[in-house]
Amino acid sequence: MEGASDQLLVSGFYNTVNISGTDGTSRLYGYGHTVSVSSSNTTQTLYAYNDTIGVSGNGLTLNFITDPNPGNPSGSNHLTVTGSGDTISLVGPQNTVDFTAYSTSLSLTLSSSTANVTGFNDTVAVAGGSNTINVSGDNTSLTLSGTNDSVTLSGVNDTLVFGSNNTNLSVTSTNNTIQLTGGNDVVTISGDNNAVAFSASNTSLTLTASNSLNAYQVNNSIDLLGSNDSVTLATHNERVTVIGDNDTVVVA
Repeated sequence: MEGASDQLLVSGFYNTVNISGTDGTSRLYGYGHTVSVSSSNTTQTLYAYNDTIGVSGNGLTLNFITDPNPGNPSGSNHLTVTGSGDTISLVGPQNTVDFTAYSTSLSLTLSSSTANVTGFNDTVAVAGGSNTINVSGDNTSLTLSGTNDSVTLSGVNDTLVFGSNNTNLSVTSTNNTIQLTGGNDVVTISGDNNAVAFSASNTSLTLTASNSLNAYQVNNSIDLLGSNDSVTLATHNERVTVIGDNDTVVVA
């Protein structure tokens, strides 16, 4: 599909669709399509259901709705993003996004879906809620603004900023920096030499910074900057600094 302000309608099943034009809207009925979105510096709106989508355009704004019928957003699509500087918004649950590019950025909005960040030297912002986010790339900066997310951080030298509430975080790698500004988070750290800064107020944090299977997990740094917090720490050879006021800290 090429041209200005394109309108594309695809019926049937298992078609191959290439979207390379300027601003446009594509509605893919049926399922099993293989879609390539290579437009750059454009805005594309894509309605799809149970399809495989590759996004290679740069500076692309992609509004993605997981069914041709906006009143029935369902289905499970798989997006692979290799472009740079894209902004992608997904409406509908049960999507999977693989971000494999490196040394670039991605702004992603999704809900009840899965995002896998495997590139390195990336800056990724994720909004929405109830997502599963897996970061295995190194030197990645991840900022979360949604709620009820589950995050696994297995890369090295990553920076994670939590602006959300009710998030579960598992850190299995080393030399990461974690900034928590939301409340009611649960954080489990089994790697070494990580730094945690908790700056929320009037909330709670449960932090486990040791792993019974690894007696050599050490040298984590924990700064508690908020006030009026209830914090439970299950730590092992950690440095804990409490800077806020009226905090209750329990070390198990």
